[in-house]
Amino acid sequence: MRVAVQGEPGCFSHAAALGHFGVLTLVPCRDFVSLFEAVLDGRADRGCVPVENALAGAVTENLDLLVRSPVTAVGEAYVRVEMCLAVRPGTRLEDVTAVGSHPVAFRQCRRFFDAHPEVEEVVAYDTAGSIRDLMMDPDVAWNGAIGPALAADLYGAETLERGLEDHPRNFTRFLVVARASEARRSARSPKASLAFTLPHRPGALHDALGVFADAGLDLTRLESRPIPGRPWEYRFFADVRGASGEGWERTLHALHARSDDVRVIGRYPEAPAP
Repeated sequence: MRVAVQGEPGCFSHAAALGHFGVLTLVPCRDFVSLFEAVLDGRADRGCVPVENALAGAVTENLDLLVRSPVTAVGEAYVRVEMCLAVRPGTRLEDVTAVGSHPVAFRQCRRFFDAHPEVEEVVAYDTAGSIRDLMMDPDVAWNGAIGPALAADLYGAETLERGLEDHPRNFTRFLVVARASEARRSARSPKASLAFTLPHRPGALHDALGVFADAGLDLTRLESRPIPGRPWEYRFFADVRGASGEGWERTLHALHARSDDVRVIGRYPEAPAP
């Protein structure tokens, strides 16, 4: 299975893909747009796409890409986000003067930087990439890097500290996507992700949510995003448990009657909650 991820080998998306597939061929992508393109043009069989973090919330760029792209969600995965301080072997903590990583990783490790105000933060495009560059580029602008332990192991870095993140209950949820033409119906797909729009009228959202309540379906997530090019109009994203059988089809029919546009992003087996 060829799996596209955003980031370098060893990134958290790589860890999510390994947890979901076990054995795979990784297709690293520079950004999320490239990830979706790799799936659509056949360079990858699947993509592993982060959609929300337990602390930072939704990955909004990917919500928009899921609606715009002809892909379907066929699975989900969770990853425990543990930040490690990686260095070249033999480097001591007191020798670390600059740390490279992604800005989101820096925001999740404020206690470390509060305790070491002398350490400079240097922005890199990827957590795993910052560790790779540390080990492969002698002229890189940092002598420490924050990222996954998987990346430190892959690139031969030494891990000085683990658990740098401020909140230990830090998880990221991923959707596994395939080309829309590969969509499969299955009784073993009790969870669904969908997006819908509503008219501007009193009670529109109440009526739409009532569709799920009447069917006894559990909404595990609901949020809204602005619709590009349509100021002050919004698209709602929802995750639903119990999305199978005739009850689910009736629910979709009722939602279509209340919504301007309904897009089922995918139906898939629910991953065990962390």
